[in-house]
Amino acid sequence: MGSVGTGHDFSNSTNIANSWNDHTDMITFSGGSWNGVNPDLSNGVNIAPPVDCDASKAAFMRVISTDTIGQGIGFKLSSVLDPGTFVTFEMTYVSHGVGSNGQFQPQIFTTPNSNFLDDEGEIQALFATTAPQVGTEWTTVNVSWVVNAQSGNHNWIWVYAPESSGLLFNMCQLGVGPIEYDLQETLNLCNGESADIGQDLGPNVNYAWANGSGEVEISISSGGVYTVQASNLCNSTNGTFPVIFHDPPLLVPAISEVFLCEGDSMLLTTTGFNPVHSWPDGSSGLTWWLADEGTFVFSVTDDCFTSEFEVIADFDTIPFIDLGPDFSLCVDQTAELDGTAVGFEDVIYTWGTGQEEPIYTVVYEDTYTLTVENDCGSYTDEIFVEYSLYPDSILPDLIEICLGRDFVIDVSHIDAYEVTWQDGSTGYTHVPEYTGPHFVEIVDDDFCWVAIDTVNVQEGGCECPFYLPNAFTPDYDGLNDWFRPVFTCAPYDYMFEVYDRWGVMVHRGYNPEKGWDGRLNGGWLAPQETYHWRIFYRESFHGIPLEIFGSVTVIGLRLD
Repeated sequence: MGSVGTGHDFSNSTNIANSWNDHTDMITFSGGSWNGVNPDLSNGVNIAPPVDCDASKAAFMRVISTDTIGQGIGFKLSSVLDPGTFVTFEMTYVSHGVGSNGQFQPQIFTTPNSNFLDDEGEIQALFATTAPQVGTEWTTVNVSWVVNAQSGNHNWIWVYAPESSGLLFNMCQLGVGPIEYDLQETLNLCNGESADIGQDLGPNVNYAWANGSGEVEISISSGGVYTVQASNLCNSTNGTFPVIFHDPPLLVPAISEVFLCEGDSMLLTTTGFNPVHSWPDGSSGLTWWLADEGTFVFSVTDDCFTSEFEVIADFDTIPFIDLGPDFSLCVDQTAELDGTAVGFEDVIYTWGTGQEEPIYTVVYEDTYTLTVENDCGSYTDEIFVEYSLYPDSILPDLIEICLGRDFVIDVSHIDAYEVTWQDGSTGYTHVPEYTGPHFVEIVDDDFCWVAIDTVNVQEGGCECPFYLPNAFTPDYDGLNDWFRPVFTCAPYDYMFEVYDRWGVMVHRGYNPEKGWDGRLNGGWLAPQETYHWRIFYRESFHGIPLEIFGSVTVIGLRLD
């Protein structure tokens, strides 16, 4: 498009708008200046390119006022545009317009071929969009639009200068342009395979792999992260290619035989590249619980290999022992305690004395404790072994009793098979009914010995004192409602009387466990005042009669 040849001269000016004629030309920035494709072109354009590129290319488009068509440059796509798709591309350009501060706003067109104009010299390209307006500074923008149905088969994009202006359109990317590697996903391979890795970034690119290769691609047969540096006249970039080589699947944990405790289980899984399992129960999940005893065969197939496994599972329990019931030995006897955990292996035995053998010989009285332990836990049992020794003393030498008052001689502190008293009675207790010697014969419960002991019984200790308060409150609140004597023994021939201040008897009782409730002979409530009491009793069956006097005060009023 345009009538100016590529070899036309530029004016020697810092303002490209001062070019004296229409221009559309491809120029290259090299050696600090722009040069046209015609080697005879004298360069007067001194606008530096927007990027540091040793061989930056650009398109120069100059439109003078007499040009009714304008100037432009087209780019051929590798495939046709699809209707309804969103198209975007990046362009870098600068304008010097008419004068030194002119603005310029290029337009974007599309065509199905390289003909921007028709046979009549009119624009036959299809308008797409208008690029942003720029001034005298290089500007990089993304130009976007949605492809309509009419441009669905087009594969040319045109940048068009429609009016009086001067435009420098940077095209470094059309030559050696900036390069960049795509982000690479991890490459998964099977152990024993090989592959080529790399990416072709276009022409005039130099490659430098970490292993020293200068090829676009390298062949690899082991895993790792492979790096390469690619460079051209515009820039350099680094590429990273992660590679994993997969071994055959492994069992986790890596076992062929396992011992578990009863009630426990073990979670099994495998390694592998997208593994598919065939567990013993027919399931195919990523994991499986081993919870039974037996031999289990299963397999796993991944994207590379198939592995088969066999696991033998044995279950154990906490060891159990029974030392038996407590027992007794006679003097000079010994016994063996057998704490063997029958049916269990690899058991650790620990007696309370520190012995570590299951058989223990008893030589003295004690509580014997044994702990048995294996990998599943521990169990402890104990047994008391008693030595039946001849007692040092069974009865005291002397006992004073009050005849007629119950008194019991007790020898239950001796473990006996048989107890016989001098009167022929048997049992651990005996009630003496007379003074003098009393003896007992005891056969020990382990039949280790027979012991005889005697106690001399004398009469005495017949005192029977009592306690009485000096006031009470018969108000039925549950506290101090009754007035009665509290004896230290059971009195004989007991009688309790209460009199008012005029000597009138208001209460009489014969039971030492009951007292006066504060009523006048069981009727009206007694007034608040001081009353006199008399107690008659004998301390023992043969004791002399005793008569005791005192007084008590009734406190508080009650309502019936």
